[in-house]
Amino acid sequence: MGCRRHLGAGGDPEPCDREQDAPADLEVELADELAGIADDRDAEALAIEPFEVPLETSGIRITQMSLVWIPVT
Repeated sequence: MGCRRHLGAGGDPEPCDREQDAPADLEVELADELAGIADDRDAEALAIEPFEVPLETSGIRITQMSLVWIPVT
């Protein structure tokens, strides 16, 4: 629920601290979540084990050939 603004003695609205603090709180929360995502991604990247895929001409089959021309101006 949002913060209600009340009129002060001079008729001016009093500042609402929660509305002013909300963006800073959201930025901190977002930074924490992004750091967690980056940590998870880095851990997964370290767990990847490379393996060799042999290339053999008998394992390649061309089914369609096309010529593409992209004009450059």
